[in-house]
Amino acid sequence: RKLEVVPIHNHPYLIQKTIILLNTQWRRSESSRQASLEKSSDDLPINFVVVEYDDGDLQNQPEDHTNITVLGHGSLTPVHDKKDAVLMESILVDESQRGRGLGRLIVLHCEEFCNKHGIKEIFLNTKDKQTFYEHLGYHPSSSVTALGANAKLLTGDQLSGLLKVFGGGAPPKQDSSVTWMSKEINP
Repeated sequence: RKLEVVPIHNHPYLIQKTIILLNTQWRRSESSRQASLEKSSDDLPINFVVVEYDDGDLQNQPEDHTNITVLGHGSLTPVHDKKDAVLMESILVDESQRGRGLGRLIVLHCEEFCNKHGIKEIFLNTKDKQTFYEHLGYHPSSSVTALGANAKLLTGDQLSGLLKVFGGGAPPKQDSSVTWMSKEINP
């Protein structure tokens, strides 16, 4: 079988399988999850999936796609007020596939995307995978505000205005169970 990391928007037939995988870790309504995944694009936000399938070309697999398995997911979204930064989130590998290096593969693929697109810094937050990310060169950092899947709906100025009105301009409260980390890319 062949293993590949692909952008989900080039393979929309994988969205349903990806929803199932993501909801094993973080429950969310199917329609909300689908709407988020459908916003993936060649720019940002972008969602990647690790797939395993029978030999050959992914595009030429049987029409029912039953031989394609989604093993992992990762996404990148813009960061507010940091033009050359992204938030890497929803890094997840199917529990039965952990230990194969797939998490590392997803992160490295996200970093490669950032290199190609001139992104200089990647942020993430984690509750229990600090050691994993440290081994990949990430270090503790301050928190950031990400625009998420709705990144294209507001300009930076519009978001700043909303944050001032509703957030009082104060930094968001820190969740003490979450560790923020970052890594410079293209220094």
